[in-house]
This record gives sequence, C-alpha cells and structure tokens, in this order.
Amino acid sequence: MNTVHSGAYCEPCCIKDGHEIEIHHVSYRQKEHYQCEMHFHEVQELIFFEQVEGTFYYHQGETTLRPFDVVYTPAMETHDFDLTNDAKSWYIVQFPKTLFETEQFSGLSTLFEVGMHLRIPDAYQAQLLQIIRWAHESFNSDKYHAKSIALLNLALVILKEHGEVKNAQVPRILSSRSLNAKIKPVMEIFRKQSSVVLSLEEAAKKCHLSPSYFSRVFKSIFRFSYSEYVVRHRLYHAARMLGQSRVSITHLSYDLNFSNPSHFIAQFKKQYGCTPNRYRKAIMTKYAKNEA
Repeated sequence: MNTVHSGAYCEPCCIKDGHEIEIHHVSYRQKEHYQCEMHFHEVQELIFFEQVEGTFYYHQGETTLRPFDVVYTPAMETHDFDLTNDAKSWYIVQFPKTLFETEQFSGLSTLFEVGMHLRIPDAYQAQLLQIIRWAHESFNSDKYHAKSIALLNLALVILKEHGEVKNAQVPRILSSRSLNAKIKPVMEIFRKQSSVVLSLEEAAKKCHLSPSYFSRVFKSIFRFSYSEYVVRHRLYHAARMLGQSRVSITHLSYDLNFSNPSHFIAQFKKQYGCTPNRYRKAIMTKYAKNEA
C-alpha cells in the first residue's frame, strides 16, 4: 500500500493472517497534516526513511531524524515521532519476533534486541533504499513473500555492518523501562483488546498502584491521560479495521463501545481529519491502484 493521507494517522497496519511480513510505503506532501502519538505494536518494526526531519522518541530517549535514517522498535516498546511540516516519506516494515529465530535471520538477532536509531553512510544510502523498494514491490506482487523476506535479510545485514547507532540526545523519564514495567498488566490489555473498558481505578488496581500514581505514570509514558488514550486506542483499531474489512460504520462503532455511530464519527474525524467512510474509501482506492 502506497499511502498518501488527507487525514493523518500513525500507520495502523498489522500483519495479516498467513503473512510473515508487512511492508508499506507512506508519504505526506509539504504542510500536509501528520499526527502520531506514543504507541506500541505487537510486532517488530523497522522504518526506512526517504525524506524526514524531526524527532524520534523511544525507550533510550530522543534523537534527531535525517533523510535515509532507519529506526527499529521491538515489540511492545513505546515510541513516537514529532516531524516537521516538510514533505516526508518512508517504508514501514513489520514482522514477528519469531523471524529472528529462523536460520536465515539468527545471526542478526543480537543486534535487534532493543530500540535503535541508525544512520547510514552516504555510500550505502541509495543501495539500502533500493533494496527496501524491491522488497516493497515484491511484497505487493509475491503471494508468499519469500523474495521480500530475503531482501529484508539483506537490508538487515547492511544495517549491521554499516549502520551507525545514534545515542539518545535527551534522556527522558517516560522512556524508562521501569515505568513501563509498572503498568505492564494494563499495557497487555491494550495489546490484546481493541476496546478497553476499564475505569482508571480498575486499571490502577490491576497494576497495584494508586489511581493518582497510575495516572501520572501512564501520562508520562503515553503523553495522554488514561481516558484520552482509551479513546485514541479505539480509534486506532477502528482505522485498522476500516482498511482491512468491510464492517459497517454502525457495527464498528458499537463493537468499539462508542455510545452511538454519530459519536464515533465525530471522534474519528477529530482524530484523523476525515470521516470513517472517507478514510475507508481512500484506503480502498490505494489498494485498488496497487493491484491494478
């Protein structure tokens, strides 16, 4: 999927059943609205930037992004981006951790145990990006994705041999693993459920924390209050489901525990800048062009 957005979101894609990998291309025009928030995935994620200027927030702290940089985030690690209004584009690659357990990738697993920001020497930038472009083309055309996985392996070898790990410039308390550990029971619930219905008090109790302390820890990690993030989490899954299924807007709104379809549509438009129906049409149009 080559995605150009009129309403921005932090790519809510996931690995489809039967797939070992997902590769998508994302691009935004100059001054086109882009929005991301602190989030995590169930899978490993690599982002290969083409054009970019901004900041990457992750467990180790924060770093400044430049064109051709690569960022890696392991499963369940929170991360975020704050990007400028300039034109921007990247390839996003997601795959399960079990890929590192295969013979083909086993020699690379030690490098990719923690989140990283890698800078690529000039001599290898075009080569690495071309490999990822080929992997993306293969992903879109090859039903079994064997070629795209082989190309990903080659890209990771280049990263291991030539990538320079950029140290975090500003350590942040929200990046601390110890803080994430404190609310891990609730993070697991968010990971497994598309709609979390726990009250703040119930969520705090599951983590054996007082509501006030839980609230402070949660906001320090996700940069939103617990109640705000509950809604954003539902909308994130709504965007994913709109792009991957034909479920009706009405059913989706009730499945995700919105009070009614009108409330869901209003919240979705506030978050993504367009109605759910318009969002789905844009995604389906991109899929159709991709398959043409």
